Amino acid sequence: MLAVKAEYENGQVRWLEKPPVAQPQDVIVVFQMENDPAEHLRKGWMNAQSEALEHAWDNDEDADYDQL
Repeated sequence: MLAVKAEYENGQVRWLEKPPVAQPQDVIVVFQMENDPAEHLRKGWMNAQSEALEHAWDNDEDADYDQL
């Protein structure tokens, strides 16, 4: 599955990024809703994941990778 930014208006989808596919493909359109009641849950999970990754990678043993 691949996500590509687009806008939907008046029944049409306009690509904001060129889809990197050469052949016809089936697509699933997912609408990012404003004022989505679950948005705070998603942000909470993203923050938790970010903190966990930072804790896992921000250490002296992996300092060599900081310069890459």
